[in-house]
Parts: sequence; structure tokens; C-alpha cells
Amino acid sequence: MKKSINFITSLKFIACFSVIAVHFRLNTEHLIPVEYFGFKTRLFMSSIYQVFLICVPLFLLITGFLMYQKTATKQYYLNLLKVVTLYIICALFTYVLQNKFMGVQYSPQEIVKMILSFKLIGYSWYVNMYIGLYLLIPFINKLINHLSKKEFRLLLLTFILVCALPMFVNSNPFLAQFIFLPAYWMATYPLMYYAIGAYIRKYSEEIQIKSVVIVPVYLVATLYGIGLNFIYAKPYVLEVDGSYPSLIVLVQSVAVFLLMKNRKNIKTGRIVLMISKLTLPIYLMSFVVDKKVYPYVFELLGKEKMVLASPFIILTILSASLILAYICNSLNNFSWHVPKLIKKIPLFSTKQQNNL
Repeated sequence: MKKSINFITSLKFIACFSVIAVHFRLNTEHLIPVEYFGFKTRLFMSSIYQVFLICVPLFLLITGFLMYQKTATKQYYLNLLKVVTLYIICALFTYVLQNKFMGVQYSPQEIVKMILSFKLIGYSWYVNMYIGLYLLIPFINKLINHLSKKEFRLLLLTFILVCALPMFVNSNPFLAQFIFLPAYWMATYPLMYYAIGAYIRKYSEEIQIKSVVIVPVYLVATLYGIGLNFIYAKPYVLEVDGSYPSLIVLVQSVAVFLLMKNRKNIKTGRIVLMISKLTLPIYLMSFVVDKKVYPYVFELLGKEKMVLASPFIILTILSASLILAYICNSLNNFSWHVPKLIKKIPLFSTKQQNNL
């Protein structure tokens, strides 16, 4: 059990760091004028994008691994409400910071509408997706836990055929010249990753793929994705690998998951443990940090120095996002404890009311 906890804790940290890192390209690429977007810059942007694109798939694989036996209980739905209140607190805090430091201003009606439509935080699409997945999980679990091993494998193969393979083929400029696969079901990729994570957990003891096999597979998929995005950049990276649903990213993500699972005696420090517990608010609060830091740093350092300083910039954003996430998470925990605190007040306690 301790090994499993450390393995998942480490994966959550990798996924969280990857989220911050993959947004480097997103927030800097178009700040660089086309005439200065040369060979080295294009190669760097293609690499940092492809290497860290495993962020969201890793979160979904972890969700499947941890939640494949969850059922529809009262506590299960209460846990979802805690995620929703955390999102609302992060969204309001993001607006306050944008209003104070960036001059962003909306009316109360606009704020409510943007929170409900997941637009107040640019990265909150993940919460939108996760709420739907969370509501489906108990019923997905009913399905997958009644499948035989062979049927479960067929389900995974079906997901690959209707989602991962079409996204890989149709996004590839070269392959798309000759073939186009039906891609209507590409949006089911959260279910695909969830099912794979659940399969790894359910048949954990039987999945014994050695790291000496996994590492070359990961490297081939990653290098192929980097090369693909580099070759077809115009000059900015166009994400021709197919993004999260793509077969390339699927191979990368599962490979990293299995590599970490194979590791023994994984030790996690306090910082890694803290980050692993705050992945969602870190992800959400990184939006406002990105919006403030990247334009400032680009103006201060310029293109060349900014690329060289990317590790320091990413760690700085992660640290700032961690501080904001801790504040938001503490506020959320406090809000859920308020009713309990009120009940302890003599005037509102059940015992006191009965005496009255």
C-alpha cells in the first residue's frame, strides 16, 4: 500500500509539473515575432510541448487507477461538491488578482456567467470535463467490473480504434493526404484513459512489462512527436501530433505511468507530497500567474534568454501557483468546516435547542 501511495504521489507531481511546463510554449510562442522564430526555437518549442503533453492523460490514468471501484454514495457526491466549491474559490481569487494587477473588470452578472461557463479561468476546461467524468464513474465502474479480461481488452482496443488512432492519423499532415478515419468519438478520450488506468489497477499483478522494454517505446513515441511538430511548424508548433487523444500521446503517457509503477522504494519529500495534494488548485491558479509572469519576463529577457531561463521560469510559476493554491485550498476546507463550527456554538447546538 505504501509503495502504491508513493507511486501515485510521484505521478501526481510529474503530472502537475508537466502542466506548468507544457504551458511555457502556449504562453511564449506567439510573443516571438515570426522572423525570429528560428531552427533552435522551433526545436525547443516542439520538444517542451511533446515531452510535457502527458500532463492531462496522466491525471486521467491516475483517476482510473484510484477510482475504479467507486460507487454512487452520498459521500461520493459530497466529494464532488468540494471540488466545485474549490473551483469557485479559485475562479473568484483569479478574478480579484486579475482585477488588481491587470485591470480586468467584469460586472457581477458577467462573473457568475463566466464561472458557470468555465471561462473566468482559461484553464478551467479541465474542471468542466472532470465533473462529467466524475458523475459517470460509478456507472462506468459497473460496466468494467463485470467485464471479463478479454472483454476489457476489447473495450480498450475499441477506444483506441475510435479515438486514439483517428486523432493520430487525421492530425498528421502527411497521412491526412491519403487517408481520413472517422473521428466523431475523439472526445471520449477521458473515458479511454480512465479505462486504461482502471485496467492497470485491476490486473496490476499480471502487468509485468520490464522498464528495458518501456523506455525505448517511450523514446520512439516522444521523438516521433517532436520531429512531427518540428517538421510541420509554420513556424509555430501546430500540434500535428493530435494532442491528448492521439495514439502518440497515449503511448507516452502509459509508458511513463508503467515506468513509475515499476519503480520500487519510491521516496517522496514534503514538497512533492504537498504538490501532489494540491494539483487541481495549482493547475487553476497557474493561469493568473502565467498571464502576469510571461509577458513581464519576455519583455525583461527577450527571446533567447527566456528560452535559456525556461527551467527557472517554470519553477517560479510552479512555486507562485503553489502558494495561491494553498490559500484557495485552505479557504475551501474552512468553508466546509463552517457548518460544523456553527453547530458547536451553544445557541445553535442541538442539545441546547432541546433544553430550550
